[in-house]
Amino acid sequence: MPNFKAHVAAGIFLFPLTIPLFGLIQKWFQLVGCSDRVLVLSFIFFTLGSDAPDLDHKNAYLHRVAKVIIWIIATIYLFFLLKEQMPVWFPKLPFLRETIIIFYISILIGFVSSEFLSAITPPHRGPFHSIFAPIVFGLITGVLFYILEVKDFKPREAMSNAIYIGLSSVLGYTLHLLMDYIQSYRNRH
Repeated sequence: MPNFKAHVAAGIFLFPLTIPLFGLIQKWFQLVGCSDRVLVLSFIFFTLGSDAPDLDHKNAYLHRVAKVIIWIIATIYLFFLLKEQMPVWFPKLPFLRETIIIFYISILIGFVSSEFLSAITPPHRGPFHSIFAPIVFGLITGVLFYILEVKDFKPREAMSNAIYIGLSSVLGYTLHLLMDYIQSYRNRH
């Protein structure tokens, strides 16, 4: 199967082919035009999507990076949660209010959370490589982007931007699956 470099390089080099598609989508659905900012973000999500299915491969670069990101995010979240709650939960243990102690507890729990999520990741070429996975990936990125955008833009513009980002995510993800399929077809013949 193609490796990380092949998937990402294909994502980078094939993204410009989506630009005319964005023009058609804009006309068909009367969307707000794709700004340069959204085009660049679409490029990022297309490229990330081109390797996203390999999140389920324990040795994949993206899986390892995702584990670190989850560890960091969980640590930060837990730090703020524990900083607020430790005095309530353990009022008679003042050492548990120390910032250094709270940070180390957060790091430890964040690490365990990251390892747990890695351990329950489905097997490689499982659901992350299904025909529905690109749609789910696109919906997740599009909806999250809409939620972030709607605060700063008019709803119509935020929706248009979310559609471009979601579509880029779907297409990049589908590119990965297509490359895997082509390689597996070649290997059989």
